[in-house]
Amino acid sequence: MKKIKGFNPKYISWISIILALLMITTAFLVIRRIELSMLHILKKEGFALLGSMITSSENSIKATNITDELIEEQLVENAKAVDLMGKLDKEKLLTIANEMHLMRIDVYNLHKKLILSSSMYKGKNLKPPSSLQFIFSRRSKIMSFKTDEGNFGVALKRLNSSDIIVCYADSKYISSFKQSIGIGNLIQKISREAGIEYVLLQNEEGIVFATKNIEKMKKISKDPFLKNALLSNKEDSRELIFDGRKVLEVVKPFSIDNTPYGIFRLGLSLDDYNTVLSDTKKHIVILSLFLFLIGFSLSENLVGRNYNLFFPEDEILLQKSLQLKKSIDEVEKEYILPSGRKKPLGITTSLLTDDKGNIIGATALVRDLTLIKKLKSEAEEKDRLKTIGELAAGVAHEIRNPLNALRLSIEKLKSEAKKEDTLKLLKIISEEIERIEKTVGDFLSFTKPFQLSFKPLKLNPILEETISLLQEKAFGRGIMIKKEFSLLSPIMGDETALRKVFMNLLRNSIEAITNAGEIVVKTYKLKDGINVSIKDNGEGMDETNIENIFVPYYSKKKGGTGLGMSIAKRIVESHNGSIYVKSKKGEGTEIIVTFPVAEKLEQK
Repeated sequence: MKKIKGFNPKYISWISIILALLMITTAFLVIRRIELSMLHILKKEGFALLGSMITSSENSIKATNITDELIEEQLVENAKAVDLMGKLDKEKLLTIANEMHLMRIDVYNLHKKLILSSSMYKGKNLKPPSSLQFIFSRRSKIMSFKTDEGNFGVALKRLNSSDIIVCYADSKYISSFKQSIGIGNLIQKISREAGIEYVLLQNEEGIVFATKNIEKMKKISKDPFLKNALLSNKEDSRELIFDGRKVLEVVKPFSIDNTPYGIFRLGLSLDDYNTVLSDTKKHIVILSLFLFLIGFSLSENLVGRNYNLFFPEDEILLQKSLQLKKSIDEVEKEYILPSGRKKPLGITTSLLTDDKGNIIGATALVRDLTLIKKLKSEAEEKDRLKTIGELAAGVAHEIRNPLNALRLSIEKLKSEAKKEDTLKLLKIISEEIERIEKTVGDFLSFTKPFQLSFKPLKLNPILEETISLLQEKAFGRGIMIKKEFSLLSPIMGDETALRKVFMNLLRNSIEAITNAGEIVVKTYKLKDGINVSIKDNGEGMDETNIENIFVPYYSKKKGGTGLGMSIAKRIVESHNGSIYVKSKKGEGTEIIVTFPVAEKLEQK
């Protein structure tokens, strides 16, 4: 680019100062834009959460309405499963009653005499309900009933005898179940999510359900904002003061059978938002001043230099803006740093003109979008997991019920089978059922939010116990597990969840070694935390496997679900930790898990 005629280099200092002021002014405009963008993301996340809550509430109401029907259906399945067991005894009935959450199981003969029961009371105190006369009179083979105490029951005539099986569901368990799927319980669960200040369902009369920290709120009729949202049947948001702090409240009307009922209100904490915004302001101001100082010191060397020397591919779109003769609104581009790392940038250009309106140049505003994209990605991931979680619960229920019946049937066949080949086949079926149950369990673990209980823990004893559980398996494959433990400070963690992580990592290392080999489990201190390293000399992984190791359902292992490492990563990150992999094909793999020490975690 040519120098402008008549330009005196001695004015460069003044021009630099003016540019710096413009840069700082622009920086504050950018900060405002970031502020609005982050607030928009927070609102979007809030509305998505309210949408999920409303859907869950509608399903909860439907589920409560058909609970009795579902319980009756389940009792029938339980009674049929008992009948398939052939010869019965008290121990079998007690086991089934406990597994199926039944109050008790009774078996009567046609003369109404109790011949067997899972109850611990004496038989003479257990009489069949009077409502069972139809089945005892052989007018029905199966019937449901309700006792005077409110307990549900199902009676079934056995296929190969005249005996009657009666299964009872505990009314307290049913009441607890209905409560567990109710809207109130849903609200309490959501309130435990990080960043949620309060949740409530409110109608014209007052508060219907609310989190424990809500004592009273304005009636809808006395709050113009809520009144307008309810009348217009539209979601809305506002900022208000709650418990002395500013929160973002998002609201959404709620209907039952297309009839307006009330409004859901969700209070979102602005603490993280304010912290990020404050840090962003500091960074932008410091960066602006820093760029000004650099620009001022290097200006004499840079003025008049060819733009293409610095941006050969027109990375900041100045040439394109001049060619089009118009400014370019923010365009997202990926810029490769000298280190090779990619960084998402938002680029906006403006044209420079003289007094006559002739274009004499262009300027570019470059904004780092890394933080915004990260927040957006986390919000989308959260929504995705919630949706999958709702689906997973239903799928798991539908799969596990038939599996229970299959297991009982197989146990019966095992007791009657005599041929070795038949027993072998039944064993294979049992193992496959266990594998399906493990897959369902992993699926639920991956999709459900973790309910972790944090307390100070020492990692070395947890690793010791995990190694001892897998020592026999490793020894059987000719693998030596070495321990190199350092004296460590405690961390804040959930012991059960961490055992699961280390069990999965060690099991993977054992399975990665095809011949005799070695695994080294090492713990050591860092400046701000603790490292756990699990290193094996197994097959190792190529670049593709390393890149996808934490991707859900990606697995190269026979019979693997592809969820183990994904779940491990989620557990570690929920402990404010990190996990990464170092591996080379044919040379082995090292998994390094990092945790903050307890003091650091409490400060955060």
